[in-house]
Amino acid sequence: MKESHTQERNYALRSLLLVVLILTGLLLVACGDSTATTVSTTTAASTAAKTTVASGTTTTAAASSTTTVAATSSGAKTKIIYACQATAETAPIYLGIEKGYFAANNLEVEIALTNGTSDLIPLVATGQASGGVATWAAAFFNAAKNKSTVSILGSLGRIPDSGRTPARIIVSKAAYDSGQVKTVADLKGKKVAIPGPGAFAEYSVNLALKTGGLSIKDVELVNIPFPQQAAAFKTGSVVASFASEPVSTQLEADGTAVTLVDGHAGGTELTFMVFNTDFLNKNTEAVTRFLSVYIKTLRELDAGGWKDPEVQKIVEKYTKAPGALLSKIALSVHSNNDVININTVRAQEAYFRERGVLSYTGDLDLESLIRKDIIQKALQSL
Repeated sequence: MKESHTQERNYALRSLLLVVLILTGLLLVACGDSTATTVSTTTAASTAAKTTVASGTTTTAAASSTTTVAATSSGAKTKIIYACQATAETAPIYLGIEKGYFAANNLEVEIALTNGTSDLIPLVATGQASGGVATWAAAFFNAAKNKSTVSILGSLGRIPDSGRTPARIIVSKAAYDSGQVKTVADLKGKKVAIPGPGAFAEYSVNLALKTGGLSIKDVELVNIPFPQQAAAFKTGSVVASFASEPVSTQLEADGTAVTLVDGHAGGTELTFMVFNTDFLNKNTEAVTRFLSVYIKTLRELDAGGWKDPEVQKIVEKYTKAPGALLSKIALSVHSNNDVININTVRAQEAYFRERGVLSYTGDLDLESLIRKDIIQKALQSL
């Protein structure tokens, strides 16, 4: 069945997938963790930046490794600390906060910014964050081995089978124009930026390298958070990167980078919503309301939200990228037949097992981690 790649359709298809999780009980499985040089990254458990927005006010505070939020509530409102990266994919959360949808549902939502899934999962698994949006990473796989720590609330996206995608690898325009890096094969021995080790960014880079006859072992990975990758390109610290959206489009628009390769990760499962199981069990109704708001904002985006100046302004506030870029960025999608591509998830798991970063053998059975009951209630409330 043909897939839609317009930005309005992207989010509608994601909502449909939530329904599929209820109707079919699809099995979700995932991927790994690895090693790389680290530049300007922090230990998320102790230093993740948090932004609290309530009643129209914004404050910032540092996360504390000694403070857990496994079941936090304040009066009638339940606080949900949502871990994520400052990317366009998190737009439904931004809208829920800024438009007052969460507050109207007795929720106080606080964003905890992380450098990637490898930082995010420990926050969620230990209760320092209530939940978050993650890619299939070794940190998740290893945490999922202990089924009591994390739960899945749905798949949020996969890479389009064709066309411009958020998995593309970009290269410094200076390096490209000089002839230093014209093809994937030219990346051999070069420094490539990813936000953190052992997650989709690394896996995508490996897939891209294979198109040029290389592997992940042929480059030097450098861990640089998305917001800092522009500076790394300009100083020559790296020549290529997996930058995600809206950073990739922004770097291309301002002449800092150009696309080197795309299409290598078509159809690959990308993101999912994960929650701390203890928090979920103690705050089931609150999490159900949270998911309802998330679906509501997805539908707003589907109804032309990406072109709405108000939405663009909100996303710009959180991503620091010009709102006008939102009409140009590439986003993840879901197939119209509503089937998760399990083979691509298994392939990610196998890759990270080969990298030696999984703490178990064999394939994990994650069916019991999917909270279809909460998904069902959230949809019924709309």
